[in-house]
Amino acid sequence: MTPLADDKGHAGGMPPSGADPSPAEELKQAVIDGREVRRGGGEPAEQGHGWGEDRQLPADVLYDLLVRAEGAARPRAAILAGLRITGRLNLEAADLQAPLSAHSCFFDQPINLTDAKGAEINLTACHLPGLACNRIELGGALNLSKTTASRPI
Repeated sequence: MTPLADDKGHAGGMPPSGADPSPAEELKQAVIDGREVRRGGGEPAEQGHGWGEDRQLPADVLYDLLVRAEGAARPRAAILAGLRITGRLNLEAADLQAPLSAHSCFFDQPINLTDAKGAEINLTACHLPGLACNRIELGGALNLSKTTASRPI
């Protein structure tokens, strides 16, 4: 008896053996476990506009993991390195369920942290087109070390 195949022809609905999961799929479990999701070989974030799909993470997926935590397992941390965050990460007035640490990440659109509340946010060596963070309340630091922004923060 052969296992059922999904709509892409993969047996049992699983990706073929040896295939890397997408950043979004990997991040979902990693946030629960507090593990890092890393792509690339340490290239500067300013090169992120040319990174392919294997390094892209939709901002709405990150939002859901940080704000809309589901189930009994509370997320431990979103730790990203070398990813391109696509779309607008709008965390305005959000109560973050886990710390966010992004290192050498490229953000396509400005980040909105206005009135957000959470443990801590580290955006180190990242490229941001802009950042709004008025009235942010954090239990720890907002670390922007070595981050570049194309517009004022």
